Amino acid sequence: VARIWEYDLFAIEEAARAYREAAAIDPTDFESLAHASRLCRALGRHDLSRAYAEAALAVAEGPELDEALQSAFVARLRTGDDVGAIDALSSLAHHRMGDGDAFERLARHQARAKDVEGAIESGLHALGIFRNRRPDRARHLAEWLVTLAPDRDDLLALHADTLSLEGFGRAATALLAIAALESTSVEERRTRLSAAAERAEQERRSDLAADLLARAFDDDPGLGTC
Repeated sequence: VARIWEYDLFAIEEAARAYREAAAIDPTDFESLAHASRLCRALGRHDLSRAYAEAALAVAEGPELDEALQSAFVARLRTGDDVGAIDALSSLAHHRMGDGDAFERLARHQARAKDVEGAIESGLHALGIFRNRRPDRARHLAEWLVTLAPDRDDLLALHADTLSLEGFGRAATALLAIAALESTSVEERRTRLSAAAERAEQERRSDLAADLLARAFDDDPGLGTC
């Protein structure tokens, strides 16, 4: 009956009522709960939609779990529960495991919630999945991760790695060199210049590598006398 209301008569409110009635008769019927949640959301009844989404998640099994987690994520987000929404999104990403998109989506929501460490962890997981399948996605993701924690040399090196992976070795060298010159810490500057010199060597630019190393030593006069 609910399908007729929705697909033949295009009567969303009546279809939602029919699914809700079916769910009331059998509270363990995942399909009725999921459809009731979906249609209540379409009608703008977000609290009611969430109630059905949570009920559907509680009874979801096997392949139903993916749909249930997505629905719970949206329902929680629409009702202002950002923490609960991220929790559902995290469960969804780990349920899919090999889905880089799911982990990147999780990372960006965590970043918006100011959970920088969580965002970096999820982003690195996504990057590991994209690295060999979609190197361009890996590069863009690495670039974004650096903006979350500009002081982390491991993320900077990872960005350089993704550039090299796509054949942009000189850009990788320039990235590290520019980051070094922008640093106000002598130790950090020397570390980044040394990394840039190593990249230059990989690009067979021995002259540039020597110049970068000289600049690194110049930052600490004591090194020059060793």
